[in-house]
Amino acid sequence: MSQLRLGLAGVGRFGQLRAAVLSALPNVTLAAIADPCKEGCQHVADRHQVARRYGSTQELFDDADLDAFILVTSDELHGNQGLAAVAKGKPVFIENRWLRPPSRPWRYRQPPPPQAPFCTRV
Repeated sequence: MSQLRLGLAGVGRFGQLRAAVLSALPNVTLAAIADPCKEGCQHVADRHQVARRYGSTQELFDDADLDAFILVTSDELHGNQGLAAVAKGKPVFIENRWLRPPSRPWRYRQPPPPQAPFCTRV
């Protein structure tokens, strides 16, 4: 079985937990990590032997060698980041919601693309 190459965005408390779990899974390679906090990104990447480190999620999404993305970033970033990841044509896992009820819509920096999928909270 081939290795699934994952990119992880976010190295806060939950990001560190996800990195530890992903690093221990067979047939999974934590191939890249992104976080705007350079020191945090470096610390987590060093701890789990991740060579590719990025300062932004967009850099992570632009990495053509990744098979899928996991977003462990702040809830308010999930909408734009989720759409940017999906636009790359690869699977993305977001543990928390990335759509809000109509009474509390996200403020997107730009309109979402027309092919944006509908998601519900898992």
